[in-house]
Amino acid sequence: DLRVVVPAAFTVAILVAALSFRSLTAVVVPISGIAIALVWALACLVAVGGSLNLVTVTVPPLIVCIGFSYTTFLFASYDEIVARAPEMDHDAAVSRALRDGGGPIFLAALTDCAGLAALGVSPFPAVREFGWLGTLGVTLAVMVALTYVPAMLCVVGRGHRARARRRATTR
Repeated sequence: DLRVVVPAAFTVAILVAALSFRSLTAVVVPISGIAIALVWALACLVAVGGSLNLVTVTVPPLIVCIGFSYTTFLFASYDEIVARAPEMDHDAAVSRALRDGGGPIFLAALTDCAGLAALGVSPFPAVREFGWLGTLGVTLAVMVALTYVPAMLCVVGRGHRARARRRATTR
């Protein structure tokens, strides 16, 4: 049931981000980005006249999990850069995190999309719809991770940077 699984997936993602990063920014930005990707994917499904079935109902939690991994990887890259070079300018640190983490995130998304798109040629309509909706969801999640998250880090990430610096000095 989506009314249970999707909120549970978001709750786990929030707890993991909060425990891992100990920063409100590192919780709100990834979760809001994942929510954007999820809403877009479901809106596209509705726009083409589709609906969720017994198989595609698993796509929303899949988007939450995969999108969370992309966004947290970018945040971890940013934290690592801040820890190694605390004197680096904030925007330069975000740019460097995107440069260092963007390639691996993109390649992971490419392989995720390839696997899901392979399901898009299934003779079973429900599996075919799962493949295409999953591919769309992953594509939107990676777009959010590589555009929205760095932009939000530039705007609201300065407080997160100060906490990341303090955590790096106490290690």
